[in-house]
Amino acid sequence: MKISKNVLGALVALSFAGVTLTACDNEVKGPKAEVSEPEKVEEKAEAPKTEEAEKPAAAAEEKAAAKELAINKEASKIEFTGAKITGKHDGGFKDFDGKIMVGEDGKVQGVNFTVNTKSVFTDQEKLTGHLQSADFFDVEKFPEAKFESTSVKEGSDAKTEDGKAYSHTVEGNMTLHGITKKLAFPAHIDASGDKVVASTDFVIDRSTFDIVYKGKPDDLIKQEVQLRVNFEAPKQ
Repeated sequence: MKISKNVLGALVALSFAGVTLTACDNEVKGPKAEVSEPEKVEEKAEAPKTEEAEKPAAAAEEKAAAKELAINKEASKIEFTGAKITGKHDGGFKDFDGKIMVGEDGKVQGVNFTVNTKSVFTDQEKLTGHLQSADFFDVEKFPEAKFESTSVKEGSDAKTEDGKAYSHTVEGNMTLHGITKKLAFPAHIDASGDKVVASTDFVIDRSTFDIVYKGKPDDLIKQEVQLRVNFEAPKQ
């Protein structure tokens, strides 16, 4: 059977369009988290107190006096998006706890959360089971992941896709898959109403936490994963 040049050209065009659409549908977008080694706390001999030395102590006392607000789990989410050559998948965690620390001045000083990794879910049941295995989260060996902030600063150089600036920059230590790394990422934080709303979406390389399963040779999984956290914590 002979195929005319017009038909062949149309088939090539359709194939190219399909590849283009697939490529557009497997991109993980968002600002990238800055990753570094967590700071080690070393014991030092007590030195004479000076005005400069008293400043960190005063800051620590202020942080200790911060009010802890428990998040409203029903109004909060921890989700993620991963991608491979042929597309991408959305998922998240059903079981998690979180707290937002607010100082006497009403400003947010910290955001902490813990996650039950066994509660992971995705848009495909088979994929959910695979993520629970040793190829990924290894939930039997590492049943908990957590993030503990070390600082929350106003302002950020990062912007959303629509050009909106993030209001804050959060730094802290994340422990996942038995590995702890220091992260810095942008966030939106609003404490002006009767509740504190804190959200972030950033991209991180999963190999940072030694999650390195590559996938099928003809459908490789990307290293980059987008993490989305949305918390609401009532003030009363």
